[in-house]
Amino acid sequence: MALPVPRYEESVPTAGGRRLTIAEFGTPNGVPVMLFPGAPVVMVAGAAHGRDAEQLGIRLICLSRPGYGHSDPQPDRRLTDWPSDVSAVADHLGLASFAAVGNSAGGPHALACALLGHRLTSIHIVSGPGEPGLATHSASEVSKLRTQLDESASSPSPSTARESSTLVDRLATGDSNGFQAEAGLADVDMEMMQRPELAEIFKAIPAALAKDDVATGYEWWLLSQPWGIEIKNISVPVHFWHGALDRNCPVDDARRLAASIPGALLTVWPDAGHLAIIDHMRDVLEEIAAQAASKR
Repeated sequence: MALPVPRYEESVPTAGGRRLTIAEFGTPNGVPVMLFPGAPVVMVAGAAHGRDAEQLGIRLICLSRPGYGHSDPQPDRRLTDWPSDVSAVADHLGLASFAAVGNSAGGPHALACALLGHRLTSIHIVSGPGEPGLATHSASEVSKLRTQLDESASSPSPSTARESSTLVDRLATGDSNGFQAEAGLADVDMEMMQRPELAEIFKAIPAALAKDDVATGYEWWLLSQPWGIEIKNISVPVHFWHGALDRNCPVDDARRLAASIPGALLTVWPDAGHLAIIDHMRDVLEEIAAQAASKR
C-alpha cells in the first residue's frame, strides 16, 4: 500500500530570509502536532503516520530542518536556534499552541522547543539520543561517529563531519544495503527495513541531501556537543518513548534523560528497536489526542 501524499507542501519564511519546507498530513482542523524526523529523513516521514493522524483527528505538520530537502541551509546553526524556526512555522500557520514529536535526531530538537514555554502543550521523544555527558554509546556506526566527533575540534567544518562516516555516503546515494550493513541496527530494525513503506522513505533520502550533502554529518556533530538546554528546568510535559532493543540510541540514555526532567514519563516498548516509531507512532498520537480532548 502506497504511503499517503501530503495534503499540501509549503516553503515557510524564517529568520534571516531562510525558508523551511513543511508538509501536512491528517485532519486540516485537527489537534496540531509538529513532527521533527530523524536525520536525514524529511517530510516523507510524516506520510508513514498520515492515516493514523487522520483517524485520530491530528493535524500532523512535518518539518524539514535546515539543509534537508528544500529547506535552506543554516551555517553554524545550534540546537537552540531551532525553536525560532518552529515558532515561525507556527505563526505562519496561525497556531497558538501545539505538541512536538521528535524522532531520533529530531528528539533533542523537540526538547529545545521547551524554550517556547506555554506555546508547547507537550513534548514527545521517540528513540532519541542521550545528552552528551549522560549518554552511553552502543557499538553502532552512528554512536561511534558521535564519539569521534565529540573528541574532535569544538567547531569542525561540516565537511569534516561528513568525512567521519561512510554512513552519510550510504544515505546520500540511497545505498540501503550498505547502510544496513554499517548502521549497527538491531535485528528487529533490519527486518523492518524490508518493508515497502521503509523502502519508500529511504528512496527519498538522496533528494533530502541534494541541497546540502553535509547536513547529516554536521547535525550528528551538533548533537554530540553540549545542547545548551537547561534540562532540569524544563516545565513542559515530556514523554519519552523508546524501544528496549534499540542499539543506535540505547534505552538507558532515555532513562537518564527522563530522570533529569521533572515529571517526565518513559514508555519502553519491549520488542522494538530504533525504528520503533513506524509501528508505535499511533501510541504517541493517541496520547496527544486524549490530552487535547480532556482540555475541551
